[in-house]
Parts: sequence; C-alpha cells; structure tokens
Amino acid sequence: MTRFTTIIMTLAVSGSVLLYAAGREGRDEAPANGAASTLIARFLSSEDAPLTGYRAFRTLEAETRGGKMRARLTAWTSLDPAQGFQYSVVDETGSGVIRGKVLHAALEAERTLTATGEADKGALSASNYEFSVEPGDEEGLVRVAIHPKRRETMLLDGRVFLTESGADLARVEGYLVKRPSFWTREVHVVRRYERIRGIRVPVSMQSTARVLVAGRSTFSMTYEYESINGVRVSQPSAQR
Repeated sequence: MTRFTTIIMTLAVSGSVLLYAAGREGRDEAPANGAASTLIARFLSSEDAPLTGYRAFRTLEAETRGGKMRARLTAWTSLDPAQGFQYSVVDETGSGVIRGKVLHAALEAERTLTATGEADKGALSASNYEFSVEPGDEEGLVRVAIHPKRRETMLLDGRVFLTESGADLARVEGYLVKRPSFWTREVHVVRRYERIRGIRVPVSMQSTARVLVAGRSTFSMTYEYESINGVRVSQPSAQR
C-alpha cells in the first residue's frame, strides 16, 4: 500500500504545483537569437495584469489500480497577497488513503509552495525554457514547443498553445522532464487557461502517469471562480 500511495501522491502534488506555476510566467525579454517568432516574443514580453488573488470552488479527483482506488474532494480555495493560499474542504468521498495522501496533499503542497515562492521555478519563461513554433496548428491556436533548459521536477517537455490573435496562453501539455520516482515511468500533464474579466487564470488540469505494477494513475482538478483580483465574476455551482 505504501508504494502505491507514494506514487500517486507524487503525481498529484506535481500536477497541482505545475498548474499554479504555469499561470505565472515571467515578464521576460524575447530570446536574443533572433529565431523566435513574433508570437512567442509577444507572449514572453506580455505586461498583462497578473493574477494576485481569487476565490474559487475546486473539484479534485484521483484514481489508481485501474480505478479500484479512487476519491473525490471539493473545496473552497483562495489566494490573498496578505494571507497567501488557503482552502476549506466542503465534501470528500472515496478511498481514505487517496483523500489524505493525494487530494489533501495536493492542496497542502500548493499552500507551502505559494508561501515559499518555490512555485515560480516552473514559470513559462525564457530563463526556464527554449521556445520554437511547431507545425500542426489547431483552429485559432499556434503550437509552440517548449524544452526545459535543465532537469527539474517542475518543468515540462512539451508544448504550449497560443491564440493567433493575441498570443494568449490557452493550453500547456507535456511530460515532466524529471521522473518523480523510480516507479513512475511517465507523467503527462495538461493544463487549460481562460481569460475572465481580462485576467488569465487556470481552469483545469489533468495528469496521467504510467506506474509499474499499479498501471495507469490519474489526477484532475477544475476551478469555478467566484472572484478574481477582488472582483466578483460568477456564482459557482456549489452555491446555485
């Protein structure tokens, strides 16, 4: 039991940390080699208003062992410049091991990394990644390959999808460049973003790992925002 819970806990914590970090890309200058496209340069030099605070209703789910162990948790989460990241669990069901070692652990990891500033190590910036345009665009989106400049657990080898019109981040997907454990052979992460009241925010993330013996293990998290940067934006379904 210990081996399995350690594996999926690592998967969940890595996924939640990456979700937060990717939404805080640095305001970097465009790469100096002249090969970067105008789109990439616009993305890296963006001066958009940052996400400094929010209140959101989150749903977290995880499973392993072919679905034999699974759990679900809902919680109110908030970020405040003074108080940092906080959360309050509303409901939780399923495996007690996964609830404690995965879902609660993911939220605790986010609180710790927000407080210490460690989340910034995963930023989508020229200091962390090399960027290059790829073929195979989706409608309205441009694929940009991202390759980390060093092997760290919080970095991905994959791609980002930017809007053609505004060089805005819509999606990030790829594999953790550094394997979180011997037993976890692959960790694939997909994070999605939207603009709400002009602020880019994460709206969902999914991570999947191929684990020795245990097989496929998954973790997911979705957001419903009540307020962003102090402005009320919606009424989450939890209150409807």
